[in-house]
Amino acid sequence: PFFRFFKVNLYCDCEFWPDAGMCFSPDCCVEACDDSEVPEPWRKEVQHQLADRVEDKAAHPEGGRGCSDPISPVDRSVGAAEVANLNTVRNWSGLNNPWVPEDDQDVDFIYVNLQLNPERYTGYKGEDARRIWQSIYAQSAFDDVHGHDLVVNPQVLEKQILYRLISGMHSSITTSVIQNYYNETSGEWGPNLPFFKARFVGDNARPYVENLYFTFLFMLRSVMKAGPVLQSFDYNTGFPEEDILTRQKMQLLERSPALLASCKAPFDEGVLWQAREGAERELLEEQLQVAFHNITKLMDCVGCEKCKMWGKLQMLGIATSLKIMFSASGDPREPLQLHRNEVIALVNMLNKLPDS
Repeated sequence: PFFRFFKVNLYCDCEFWPDAGMCFSPDCCVEACDDSEVPEPWRKEVQHQLADRVEDKAAHPEGGRGCSDPISPVDRSVGAAEVANLNTVRNWSGLNNPWVPEDDQDVDFIYVNLQLNPERYTGYKGEDARRIWQSIYAQSAFDDVHGHDLVVNPQVLEKQILYRLISGMHSSITTSVIQNYYNETSGEWGPNLPFFKARFVGDNARPYVENLYFTFLFMLRSVMKAGPVLQSFDYNTGFPEEDILTRQKMQLLERSPALLASCKAPFDEGVLWQAREGAERELLEEQLQVAFHNITKLMDCVGCEKCKMWGKLQMLGIATSLKIMFSASGDPREPLQLHRNEVIALVNMLNKLPDS
């Protein structure tokens, strides 16, 4: 059950435009977890910190809420007391992760059972959905990135990597929709072959497919690099037998011959930042992180709850992968630390990409 539950904030307002569209289809809605579903240790591990948070808010009453509740017919069956118990460590999703924008509004997070909320066609489309993707690709960090070939210009290698990861995520989302499409005429669920051919068949579609493979290999490589951290991670859910099985599966994942063969050299992360030093490197890194923060915040503008939830999970998965790949290997002064939601997002996205 460790990888089944994802902690997410679906309540934040869109920062980029005031008229974010809303999808009122039942397929757009997310079913929040009942408190009894969430692993008990997760609810109890930091109860002693809740009192500190209450005291902090009492000392700073001007803090207020930064987000508003969505207008949707979702039945959220988690009461106020349960919500308080489900809150975990401050900045759980982004602690020590420069690729994740800080969000202290922990009270607005819910747990979602990913098995009960699969990524599929929801009916969310049209101008609002197009505006999201247009804004993503319009980030200034992508201005001088053209195409998908990493050897075109080493001077923009890091920008190309980020662009390809976002494009690969886009392709993965599209294939999930195609595989689980609702035929409004027949009333049946199934693959949409015409949609697939239009999107992924032909020379013009080649970059989308290659970027999908690149994203998969990039994340595989990051899992290999983070192997020791993932092996020693605490997978406690309160069910010892299942927790042991989870740890064993993670060990098998890292030692898989197929994985080892795939991850020998999808690319050499050692070449990153080689074209820049000092202040120039810091400026580029900051530019890329700002772009990634903006893209992450654009997920709050998605009018479909389920699309927003999966978008946030995949953005956190990529952010975790970037955090791993750009970390200093073997430096005891900067040990890699991953947090529960990061591991959940990383593994769920890694699991989703091969299905794409």
